[in-house]
Amino acid sequence: MSHKSYPSSDRLSTFITGHGLDVTNYEGLLAGAIDAARRSFENDTDHRPFLAATSATERAFDPPTNGPLLFCGSLAVAPTSVTYQPYGSSAETLTLRQDYTLEPSNALSMGEPITRLRFRRRWTTPLAPEQLQSVLITGRWGYATEVPDDAYQAILERGAANVWTQLTQSATGGLLGWKHGERSVDYGDNRWTALNEKWTGKGCNYDKAVSIYRRMGF
Repeated sequence: MSHKSYPSSDRLSTFITGHGLDVTNYEGLLAGAIDAARRSFENDTDHRPFLAATSATERAFDPPTNGPLLFCGSLAVAPTSVTYQPYGSSAETLTLRQDYTLEPSNALSMGEPITRLRFRRRWTTPLAPEQLQSVLITGRWGYATEVPDDAYQAILERGAANVWTQLTQSATGGLLGWKHGERSVDYGDNRWTALNEKWTGKGCNYDKAVSIYRRMGF
């Protein structure tokens, strides 16, 4: 399962209340909590952004001089266009499989992004000044066009962990229990710490997802 957008603050609210925590009076924190969780996930996986924009944009690169490979970041779909245009020259449109190929091979069919272009031509070093930033790639930059379910769940759990202290403090008043005469309430430390451990402890869903989607190699 995948999602067309990141988790919203409303979705975070539903997730937290489903675990028995009351978000009343804390709704204002949820938007910041889920946004911080999203930014943490993108930073920890070396993807900026993880979810590709809906429209293509252009980025400029120096031609590769140490071999045929241009490491370009992450493209969630094949580039709309690749052109070569040294300063002061007309743009030359490059053709897939004729002038360059996409790598890793078959990445998109396996649900992974394109991270490299392999050119058939060669450029030598040092580049002439007019050749700098002369390779122009237009595409949807990011790891994926939709958020995979495991990444979505990881961001939700990190968002909940971001407000865990405030919510449990509100529920318990900082106490583990109280007793007055024959009446007593035991809030139970494990009730609260077990959730936070599930969301942030060793082997949690967040860490698992980060290990899967962290960009390796550059």
